[in-house]
Amino acid sequence: MSKKVLVRSSQELINDGYISYGWGKVDFSKYKNIEDLLESIKSIYGGYGRRRKQIQRFFELEKGDIVIVPLHKSIAIGKVIGNKKYISASIGRENVISVEFYKNDEGNILRISRDYLQKNLSSRLRVRMSNINLAGFSQEIDSLIEDISSNKNITINTKMSELNSNIENQFKKTLLSKMQQGKIYIQAGGAGLEQLVVELLEIEGYSNITIESKRKYTGKGDVDIIADKTEFHGEICLAIQVKDYKGQTGLQGLEQIKEAFDNGEAETTAIPMLITLGEVDNIRDRAEELNIKLMDGEAFIYWLYSNINKLSMETRFKLGIFDVPALLE
Repeated sequence: MSKKVLVRSSQELINDGYISYGWGKVDFSKYKNIEDLLESIKSIYGGYGRRRKQIQRFFELEKGDIVIVPLHKSIAIGKVIGNKKYISASIGRENVISVEFYKNDEGNILRISRDYLQKNLSSRLRVRMSNINLAGFSQEIDSLIEDISSNKNITINTKMSELNSNIENQFKKTLLSKMQQGKIYIQAGGAGLEQLVVELLEIEGYSNITIESKRKYTGKGDVDIIADKTEFHGEICLAIQVKDYKGQTGLQGLEQIKEAFDNGEAETTAIPMLITLGEVDNIRDRAEELNIKLMDGEAFIYWLYSNINKLSMETRFKLGIFDVPALLE
């Protein structure tokens, strides 16, 4: 029976008929078995942390397996049709597998609204892992494919949803670019981004939020924001370093957090976190080694967009966001 796997991939590669998984310094297609591949990843990257199952899951995808790719408020479904390849993409070298995605009448990838999915499968899509085993949802996925094949109308306002999603994606991309280039009206020097993070934390129910004094920490140690939140399972405390960067994010932020904890100047029970407007692929392994959570620019914009209607009018103005109806063509 075919495997069912959720795989997160960039829109660019999906449009080209691929699903992808990083580890761009290692060509998966050169290896015959998972043990040799893992050994190579370990020798080049220094380890693979807790991602063995994810690496193996992607490596062992084969012709006929079914993949689901999460999109904004929707999913795409495809069938693996080719072997692993190692290609050059805009984000660098990528390990990819050829997939034939189901298409709409206009030849575009069919977006299936998440409203059409049962609650458990829809919830599973929110897990932020590169790939996930969906064997437990085989019956529902097979039913979706049957509906597609029989030309049932399985989407809600499919055309409108697709156009709206394209506009939302362009909005997020433009907003991130403007923030990275400083073409917004928040305070410069990183202080404005810290205030924005504080507002988002308040929206999500955090309290006792403080922007830390630089004089509190010795040496290179530094934490910008401390925030607490009470959940049903206990208290959550975040110790956040914020970087107003573009391009690749360096190791400085991670080392600052590490030193603050090493010096005993940060709450030992706090969850360390680095938020940056830049990219984090080059520091992901070091962050995992230090057990520091990462939020890159794309994830930050997703967080901001999810709460956009709850931002203060002043903040929306500073970001250049206005409430103007748009017509979809």
